Amino acid sequence: MLTIDLHPYQEDAVARAVERGSLLIAYEMGLGKTPIALAAIEELLAEGQVETAVIVVPASLKYQWAKQIAKLTDVPTRVIKVREDGQTQEITVPTEEFCILIDGDTKKRAGLYVKVKTYRPDFVIMGYENVVNDWNYVRRIKPECIVLDEATAIKTFKAQRTRKIKRLTAPYRYALTGTPVENGRPEELFSIMQWVDDEVLGRFDLYDKTYIVRNKFGGVQHYKNLPVLHAKLADAMVRKTRMDEDVKPYLPKVQEDVIPVVLDPKTKKAYKQISADLLAELHALGPNNSDFDLFAHYHGGDTPNENSQQGKIMSRMQALDMLLNHPDLIVMSGQRYEESETARQGGAEKKTWPGSKYAYEVWQAGVLDDVVATPKLDAVVGAVDRILAAPKNKVIVFSVNPDMLDLIADRLPEGVAVTYTGRMSAAAKAYAAQRFENDGQCRVFLSSHAGAFGTDLWMANYLINYDLAWSSGKQDQINARHDRASSLFKDIYVLNAITQGTTEPRKYAMLAHKRRVGSAITDGRGADDKGRIENDLMTLTQCLEAA
Repeated sequence: MLTIDLHPYQEDAVARAVERGSLLIAYEMGLGKTPIALAAIEELLAEGQVETAVIVVPASLKYQWAKQIAKLTDVPTRVIKVREDGQTQEITVPTEEFCILIDGDTKKRAGLYVKVKTYRPDFVIMGYENVVNDWNYVRRIKPECIVLDEATAIKTFKAQRTRKIKRLTAPYRYALTGTPVENGRPEELFSIMQWVDDEVLGRFDLYDKTYIVRNKFGGVQHYKNLPVLHAKLADAMVRKTRMDEDVKPYLPKVQEDVIPVVLDPKTKKAYKQISADLLAELHALGPNNSDFDLFAHYHGGDTPNENSQQGKIMSRMQALDMLLNHPDLIVMSGQRYEESETARQGGAEKKTWPGSKYAYEVWQAGVLDDVVATPKLDAVVGAVDRILAAPKNKVIVFSVNPDMLDLIADRLPEGVAVTYTGRMSAAAKAYAAQRFENDGQCRVFLSSHAGAFGTDLWMANYLINYDLAWSSGKQDQINARHDRASSLFKDIYVLNAITQGTTEPRKYAMLAHKRRVGSAITDGRGADDKGRIENDLMTLTQCLEAA
């Protein structure tokens, strides 16, 4: 059973989950979706409706879920040790008779699946990648309840992961996400709801015609009838936001501000040169070109071939981002490309993305030879220094680029920071979060976007976005890492490093537009009197020409 008392605004969601059986739990980040799901499962276990619940999570959250089950329920626990960077940290998790966490290499995972069959534990925790890679084991579990944490993982129809997950079903199905419309695209919500309850939104062709207006090339012009879509979701979704009156008393007050960054003349010259290259490639598209998908870059999709038109545009956009963050990032990318080409010519097989050809060309052309200033890094490190001057403050710094985190760490005092990236194992990530929580000397949490989902960093009161995500859903997830009902602070802060006179202010504005689309669908707010959301922001081409 659950060992904590739920807040009143959480209790209604538990009742709906148990009664309905399949539900989208779309409480905003920090409002306690994990306790809601665990309370529902515990009630179903007690009633005999469920014997085993499978919880599918992003790989980085496996140990966090195990820790939460140990903390929030009365299951027997055990202590495991995690070693990273020469340090050992103890983590309390449930015993395997009650909770099995699927992790490790192929042989270890096979042994764990045997234990699942033997013990039939209350909980089985696995990653989305386990569902794909271990399907022959996973399909034999046959749980009575499945929880998809960060359910936007199945927002893309054609992804192999989405197809496999949609084959994984049970009488009780709960999808958890604070951002069901992650990129301002109703199409994503349809994919999630197909798994939750495919009768709610019906056929996609009718859904598309009802809510999406497309041009003759198939591109989205705007969305319509969003209040109708919001009403249709009401039966299969529970939603709370920090703006709801019954929620406000449990959350800290959030203040958001900008760390202004001003380019020096030499960096500005390099920026204009790369911008001109990008503008030339955009003009090369010609009018009404339907082959280019700018969303693929914003969404973080697969990187296209740099010899294609889309690849040329994306590589130049990425170079602009890298230059604004730190010129060394372009050099690093160019060096990786050079090394990969040398290896390829020597007959070696490519196994990872080999850096950027365009970054290599910029580096070799000497565009960065005179660029030595790091205005954004200077501004952010200065902000961190001011924050840490107050002994109780802790700060999270997010950047999309893990290499940037290393550059930031080099400017901070030794031992003050811990790093969290997708390059680390799930256990190492759990250790990093636990060290930030428990070590009084560790006051800076440097995270790539691997920490955007599910990482509970209630112990911090400041969050700095070194760069912004292109996805509004991901950005909202990032900004909520310390905005929790469990926070010990009355006031918390979000600071965005924005370089003036560049494309970064445009990105900031685009995120606001995408939030309006998501809010109109999930919260019933933001659409005009005809139920539409129009995209009236400047195009990227216009923004570059203006700059």
